[in-house]
Amino acid sequence: DSLKLARRLALGFCVLLCLVISIATVGVRALTHAQADSARTNAAMDKAADADRWRGMTQLNISRTLALAKSGNAAALKAWAGPLMKETSAEISGVQKGLEGAAVSDAAKTAFADIAAKRKRYVQTRDDVFKLLDAADPTAADLVESRLLPQADQYMAAVTAFGKHQREISDAVVAESTVQADRARVAVIVLAAVSMVLGALCAWFITRSVTRPLRQAVEAIEAVAAGDLSRAIVVEGRDEVAALLTGLDRMQASLRQLVGDVRDSTGSIRIASNEVAQGSQDLSVRTERSAAGLQQTASSMEEISGTVRQTAAAAQVADELATATARQAAQGGDVVSRMTSTMDRITAHANK
Repeated sequence: DSLKLARRLALGFCVLLCLVISIATVGVRALTHAQADSARTNAAMDKAADADRWRGMTQLNISRTLALAKSGNAAALKAWAGPLMKETSAEISGVQKGLEGAAVSDAAKTAFADIAAKRKRYVQTRDDVFKLLDAADPTAADLVESRLLPQADQYMAAVTAFGKHQREISDAVVAESTVQADRARVAVIVLAAVSMVLGALCAWFITRSVTRPLRQAVEAIEAVAAGDLSRAIVVEGRDEVAALLTGLDRMQASLRQLVGDVRDSTGSIRIASNEVAQGSQDLSVRTERSAAGLQQTASSMEEISGTVRQTAAAAQVADELATATARQAAQGGDVVSRMTSTMDRITAHANK
């Protein structure tokens, strides 16, 4: 889990690509070997077919030679078989030359040298027999039995052995090609199975390393959405999902702190609200008392107003009485003044 998600994915894809490249390499090599084996098989089968054709034409010419020899080299048979024998001999020479040119191994070259020597001896004996037959030499029949037939058998045996050897080579090439194809098929199947197993393991590992933390993140988010901030978030590794879980853990811690601050603020607001409610209740009581006092004050004011009105009336009366008294006092002052003047005059007259 310490690897980044991108590196894990890249590593998984690299493993799969390496396996695919291996499968492709094995498949290409198998096809290359199959093509080479097919070419070798075709070449070996062509050589075997040419060897069989060589053996058949050789057997045909030997049969014609023996027929001419047994007939005493009859003119009519010679006229018919002679051109055919020459034509077949030319074909045999062409096939032999082609096979000899394709021979690369020492064994094949030795076999061709042996066949060429035996063919040369056979042809030389055949020509000698025909000369003796043309000369009506009685020893020709003995030469046929003593030399021509054994040399023909040796020549045929050598050609037959070469054809058999070419057939064996062809069969060996086919068997080897089959073995190579089986090995390539097994290798491809094994690599395909290994690719499937490793691909499944890589997919399981990458999926598990991604889905498990994501599931934990989803559970944490759902818990936060439900109001549960107490769920612990375990962070493992250092990949992108671990960074996501770390961010969620920090967010959860911030939300817990925020909720704690809000809870503290709510408690303070509740206390203040209770105090405000208590103050409002006290204010209401005081207001009621003040209202009662105001009612009493209003009643007192009405009484005072009545008293004031009465006092005003009494003051007016007192003012009028004061005015009258002042007038009377003034009048009394005048009288006193006149009396004083009178007394002064009397006193003055008395002194005189």
